[in-house]
Amino acid sequence: MTTQALYAWKNPLSFDSHLDHTWVTNYVVPSTAGQPNAGVPLRISNWFCWGEYHAQSTGQLSTAMADPSVASAVSPANVPALPDGAKHWEPSSTSGAIVYYGLDGVCHNVANQVLSATGSATDTAVTVQGANGYALSTFFFTTYGLNSATWDQIIQDAGLNADYLAPDQFPPFMAAAGLSDDEQAKVTDIRTKAHGKLIDLRGEVTRGEIDNFYPRLAAYAVEILLELVVAIGLKKFKAVFGDVSTEDAQWLLPEGYTD
Repeated sequence: MTTQALYAWKNPLSFDSHLDHTWVTNYVVPSTAGQPNAGVPLRISNWFCWGEYHAQSTGQLSTAMADPSVASAVSPANVPALPDGAKHWEPSSTSGAIVYYGLDGVCHNVANQVLSATGSATDTAVTVQGANGYALSTFFFTTYGLNSATWDQIIQDAGLNADYLAPDQFPPFMAAAGLSDDEQAKVTDIRTKAHGKLIDLRGEVTRGEIDNFYPRLAAYAVEILLELVVAIGLKKFKAVFGDVSTEDAQWLLPEGYTD
């Protein structure tokens, strides 16, 4: 088994500096790795995580040793989520278990899946936990996304050990924000409902009943966020989630989204 360092990076989303896009490489960013699919050397690996190519970053989130072949068995490196010309609501076959962006998870979850290769008997797999907006993404999608059936299959096929993966990383955000037991219970109930809404909408998509699911998805997300504000108050909401907009859900759109 060959091991090398994997690095997780962040950049603010273009429309909201309070939220970060995340991705993974096996080299230090900034670098001269070149553009994706443009003669990138095999030793250079960039997992775009449903995003675009980033030559620079605003910060490193984590690093750990891993077998890159395992990471690429989860999601192939240097391959975009969708081929040129595809609609962003179409399914990806190259982004781990985050097949539908915004329904199964977002870039944070893809990055965590790639970083699952860093788990070992002595160290739990690293994640992008320090990314801005991580409380939001883990509230809606847990650590590794909602597409649990596909994720379980990937774990098996890639030879990962589920015991080495990170746990659900949302609950500590509630504790750190000082939510009471009653408030945590309310948030957990709302979270369960949110997961159900996303899973139901995904079912409509996979049955061919809807194509562009983003308008419905955005409406669901705003509804859930406002319900959270009502349940625990705006001050506690911001303590958990930061300066997240409760008026739109652009963060649920993949980078470069066009309708």
